[in-house]
Amino acid sequence: GAQNSGGVNKVQIQISSHTGSEWSILTNWSDTGIAVISGTQISSYTYITDSQHRISGKKYLIKTRAFDNALSDANIEVGDIKTGYEIIYDTNPPVSNITKPNSGELSFNTNLPLT
Repeated sequence: GAQNSGGVNKVQIQISSHTGSEWSILTNWSDTGIAVISGTQISSYTYITDSQHRISGKKYLIKTRAFDNALSDANIEVGDIKTGYEIIYDTNPPVSNITKPNSGELSFNTNLPLT
């Protein structure tokens, strides 16, 4: 929340994709569409990205920043210095196979005593 009685005016989000050696910004700071009620705290919200930002197997970095109501042009939280939150978007289930023994290679002797 804001550190004074001005309250939070709006929240913005920035999404970057990892290219293997560095982060590439996909969406510059954009409004989340969150309507903030004066004097309240934002505990959680949902932000739905475009499908181009949901590629399975890709690593993404999500950062947020907030604007307050203290001034007519707002104080802005410096979101660029925040570490953000890294996620890997993965929709592909794992696959497993049995390769040994080959089918029909095993036989079980049911006449052996248990010891």
